[in-house]
Amino acid sequence: ALAGVTAALYNCIVALPTTRTRSTKRTGDDDDDQQLSFVKNLASDTMLISTFLRQFISVNFIKASVMAATTTTTEDDSPAGEDWDAATDWIFLLVVRLFGFGMLPIMYKAISG
Repeated sequence: ALAGVTAALYNCIVALPTTRTRSTKRTGDDDDDQQLSFVKNLASDTMLISTFLRQFISVNFIKASVMAATTTTTEDDSPAGEDWDAATDWIFLLVVRLFGFGMLPIMYKAISG
């Protein structure tokens, strides 16, 4: 479910019109303002950003880590590719897209209180 929600938010951002420079912006054209407003609201949502960051490590990776800690083998038993699941992929893509919009300070402020 988290992967679906994250994918929908990512696709909403991608589907928004691209930002034009201030010099080419027409008077009364508020597409850019709507885009930036949506991205800023998303990046400043404390609960949403906290949940994304908390879920960034996949459940499979945590399970493998717990199992590895309980066994005494020194060999790395975790199969390649188990560190990331679908939700982790979409969270990564969304966070990178938000960083591209310059939202890192806003996201940091949202999670720090």
